[in-house]
Parts: sequence; structure tokens; C-alpha cells
Amino acid sequence: AGIIGGAIALPVIRAAAFESSLEDIRQKIAGTVEDMRRLNNAIRDAGVRDSVGARRAAETTDTLLGLGADQNQARNMSSPINRAATAYRADSKDLAQAVYSSALSFGIASEQTTKSLDIMAESGKRGAVELKDMAARIPSLSAQYAALGQKGLPALADLTAQLQVVRKATGGADEASVALQ
Repeated sequence: AGIIGGAIALPVIRAAAFESSLEDIRQKIAGTVEDMRRLNNAIRDAGVRDSVGARRAAETTDTLLGLGADQNQARNMSSPINRAATAYRADSKDLAQAVYSSALSFGIASEQTTKSLDIMAESGKRGAVELKDMAARIPSLSAQYAALGQKGLPALADLTAQLQVVRKATGGADEASVALQ
């Protein structure tokens, strides 16, 4: 009975977590029942397509909406973020914050999310601050760098390269972030 109960309980728990994420999203977008039906289907499709599952796809969308993204931006950003999070073993919420903050700070369109993630990932491969560590630091760094008048994908590339250079002279990603600030 314990094995069967466990086999039944896990999908029920996951379904409840997904429904909870959908409710969080519904409250943020103040959508109609039809809006939610479409969004539910889109999130489930994205979860399958991106091999992350519906719950994680919903959490990423919810994170983006919570940061201020509109539905279109969240839709454009969510799948590339989930794929990158899986590929680089990064936290999708951290990546969502990094992508959205750099898009907001540097004026990068949501349709360029894949390119933004490629820039960060390539920088991580070439340096000592990996994408998963960079994701937690980009939000504050991008806002400061944008205040210097930097814009677009080149600004993101410059910022991630600078983080790698500073990292060589410090003990870790946290110290490099503080030194770069």
C-alpha cells in the first residue's frame, strides 16, 4: 500500500503545485477564463517541448510576470530560459531575473532572449563565472552598467566579459561581482 500510495501521491502533489502556479499567474494578469485556458495550454505545451514539465514552465512564467513582464514578454522569454536552465543546471528563477533585468536595463527585446542567454553562456564557458553563477549577479550589475549609458546586446556582452576579467583577480563570483560594482 505504501508503494502504491507514493506512486499516486507524487503526481497529485505535482498537479497541485502546477495549479497553484497557475493561480498565481491568474492573479497577476487578471485574465478571463478563456485567457487562462489558453495560457494553461501554452504552458503545458512549453513544458513538454522544453522537457521541463508544466510546473517548472509555469513557475518561470510566474517569475517573469512577477518581475513586471507582460504576457507577450513572458511567453517569449520562458522557453529559452527553461532550456538554458536545463542545459546549464541553473535555477530558472535566477535566469528569469537575469534575462528580464538585462532586457529592461539594456533595452533588449524579449524576442532576443535566446541571444542574451547565448552571450551569458559563452562568457561562462570562456571564464570562471558560469552561467548559473552569473544569473544571480546580472540583475544588479546590469542596472548599474545601464546607468553608464550602455544599451543592447553589446552592453550585455561587455558586462559579462568584464565580470570574467575581474573574476581572475578575485576569489570567487561573489567577490568579482562586488569588485565590478
